[in-house]
Amino acid sequence: MQRWHGKRLFFVLLLFSVPLFMAKCGDKGVSISPPGLAAPADITADAGKERVTLTWSPIPGATSYNIYYATSSSVSKENGTKIANLSGGPYTVRPLSNKTPYYFRVTAVNVGGESGD
Repeated sequence: MQRWHGKRLFFVLLLFSVPLFMAKCGDKGVSISPPGLAAPADITADAGKERVTLTWSPIPGATSYNIYYATSSSVSKENGTKIANLSGGPYTVRPLSNKTPYYFRVTAVNVGGESGD
């Protein structure tokens, strides 16, 4: 009788622990990069009149790319203007204001999510 009770208790704990674990994984406070997906690191910028053309090498496993830009050097996913779902580089960002410094971040995206900054 005690053996049955022990198995039943384990089953009940298992049912309750799975939803709690899933809720923790989905918490917006946790930043998880998709496994093996890195942000492009070899970005080049070619500035012109009211535009900047960004070029980067493809990241293995990426299905698209996002560009974030701002006039602050602390540009991030949270505070930058987002250009989404790009198939790759080069990409020309326009219109921009001449004599204004712009800062850029490029991230890689796949079915697992978006790479970190």
